[in-house]
Amino acid sequence: LDRNVLRGSMAFDHLGLLGDEWRLGYSLATRVFPDSASRDHLEHGVEGRWRHMFDGGHVVTIEASGRRRQTRRIVTTTRDNYREAAASLDGDWRAFDRWVVKARLEGEALHYDLEEPDVYFDYRVVRTQLGLRYESDAHWTLTLGPRGERLTAPLSPDEAYREIAGAVELEVLGRRAMWSVAPVAGWREYDGGGIASELHCSYALYEL
Repeated sequence: LDRNVLRGSMAFDHLGLLGDEWRLGYSLATRVFPDSASRDHLEHGVEGRWRHMFDGGHVVTIEASGRRRQTRRIVTTTRDNYREAAASLDGDWRAFDRWVVKARLEGEALHYDLEEPDVYFDYRVVRTQLGLRYESDAHWTLTLGPRGERLTAPLSPDEAYREIAGAVELEVLGRRAMWSVAPVAGWREYDGGGIASELHCSYALYEL
């Protein structure tokens, strides 16, 4: 469908050279669909970020965001009436001069005002990642470690899955650019057990 959008946003940033960094933001968007009055909606958005550096080079970063979308009129489908939220926690612990332990935990959730299990259903995702990074004095770093992901959807169990993978990331800082290559290999296992358990099948994954 054709769509016209008007969006505005504002944010407060604090970039402390010797202290904490933080950001708070808000946005408001309106979308109008000339060929479908039922899809016209407003969307509120918020975001926040805080980063703290400890003595010894250790770093903690927390980020969060949220959206609320709501139609201007009462509609028959919940497609554009939902709440969405996401948050993450990152940590870098410098074990030695050239070795850094990196950890990340993140989650996201989508909640519809009224679920439609076959199409528009609530879900939650949790992701974890752990890595050991070596920083060379020759302008390159190498990070390797496991990562995992879990999705749950109470009213649509066929969508639920578990994923485990291993990742390697090589970054090279050249004179004119920074190059990064990150191969990943893993396995995604779907729970099944719903009325349409043949909807998905488990599979191995390879990424580059």
